[in-house]
Amino acid sequence: MSAATRSTARMARAATAPEIQPRGQALLTGGLAGMAGGLVFGAALTELAPLPSMALLMVTGSAALGFLLHMLVGGVLGSGFGLLLRWRRAGPGETVAYGVAYGALWWYAGPLTLMPILLGVDPAWGLQVAQEQFAGLVGHLLWGGVTGLAVVLLRRPARPGLPSFRLGEGRLASGMLAGVAGAWLVAALFGTGPTGIAALTGRALGVGPVLAATLLGPLVGLGYALLFPRTTSGTGVAIIRGQVYGFLWWIAADLTLVPLLGGELTWSIDAARTAFGALPGFLLLGVAVATLDRWVHATSRLLFSDDVREVSQLRARGGLPAVARDMAAGSAGGLLFTLAMHQTGYLATVARLAGSDSELAGFAVHLVISTAIGVTFGQLFRDDHGDLGSSLGWGLAYGFLWWNLGALTLLPMLLGGPPQWAAGEAAGAFGSLIGHLAYGLGLSAAFHALETRLGTGRIRRALGEDRTDGARAAVVATAPALSAVTLVIVLVVPMVLAGTR
Repeated sequence: MSAATRSTARMARAATAPEIQPRGQALLTGGLAGMAGGLVFGAALTELAPLPSMALLMVTGSAALGFLLHMLVGGVLGSGFGLLLRWRRAGPGETVAYGVAYGALWWYAGPLTLMPILLGVDPAWGLQVAQEQFAGLVGHLLWGGVTGLAVVLLRRPARPGLPSFRLGEGRLASGMLAGVAGAWLVAALFGTGPTGIAALTGRALGVGPVLAATLLGPLVGLGYALLFPRTTSGTGVAIIRGQVYGFLWWIAADLTLVPLLGGELTWSIDAARTAFGALPGFLLLGVAVATLDRWVHATSRLLFSDDVREVSQLRARGGLPAVARDMAAGSAGGLLFTLAMHQTGYLATVARLAGSDSELAGFAVHLVISTAIGVTFGQLFRDDHGDLGSSLGWGLAYGFLWWNLGALTLLPMLLGGPPQWAAGEAAGAFGSLIGHLAYGLGLSAAFHALETRLGTGRIRRALGEDRTDGARAAVVATAPALSAVTLVIVLVVPMVLAGTR
């Protein structure tokens, strides 16, 4: 690479790098945001019975003093969150996602670990105790989400790359249109909408749940456009964003808003099991809204913008050699998935798609499906896979998506039944969840290795392109936040499903 090229690359990185917030400002911003999250969490606590996870409130012997300590702890933890975000190039949606993951981390570190130790007992790491503390988990997730949202509102960026709600041209219109279309699509294809909030709205307006879900569509789409105001990423990243966004809706709507409006907020594991049937619908709704939003906005810019860069984004996807690499990666992930499928007897279920009950036929069908999904992964994430860590994050999220879309939804429908979204039905497909996660990790690891040696990585090295290009770095930086929330979802699902069969 010539000196001029290196100088140009350094200037590009300097122009696109996020501004590092001063330490004192980060502490103050995070502290205020943490107290805002603590205020919301504390307000929810007033609707709940005393929780073991909030032993701090009971140790003091005073509700007022306990609430003050609760706010102080929220502010201190929020300051830590502010420090963690000093160097992060994260948009509003990713900042909220970081907050949700941060809240989950402190649920494990606080109520399950540090609090029992301070009270002189062993850490509460068992599944049964975790289920008893599920209300605390929801509260910490809510605290983290509100804290992240408050950071976005309080932190005023001086340069692009820091959290900001500034919307690009047409974002509100494309988001609301995608929300309406996505809600209708999910309701029409799967015969149901996100049950709790849609049913509640339907009763209030005197309409059916499908129409109610459609009426909620603009609100869902508007929220997505505000959290993800930039659409520079590809469809693959948009899909994972949508999955995370759908989970946030489930927590905020079906687990919190619906019970509050109904007069009884519990956040119990039993309430989560009752509301679990809405989770797959919310996840698919988020995916549909994010995907349609990406397509609507890209199409409108392509048709009505004179910027030739919009056309340049429609670049070739690598041709047949790229498809061959994607098929190889999908097959590698499928072989890893087979181990789990054989142990759970799931191959015989898959074989029914071919009119057989033979495990050998099931293996053949499974390998074909795995290869096809590998091709879709390559087409969706080729430009956004980044390093091995981000690739594994995308793969984990994509594997979970296909458990929801495949095992719980399409497979039952192809076999002549309805989607298996209820908690008891989903518990029967828990073994498949492990297999899908293993598949996603194997697929993404193989994909990264092949792309690095034979695909886009080799081409970039040959052309002397800088791997830290600003736009590319901005997309890759979203992977940790979205992957962390995906891990939270993956941990919440078995916690809710355990003991339901």
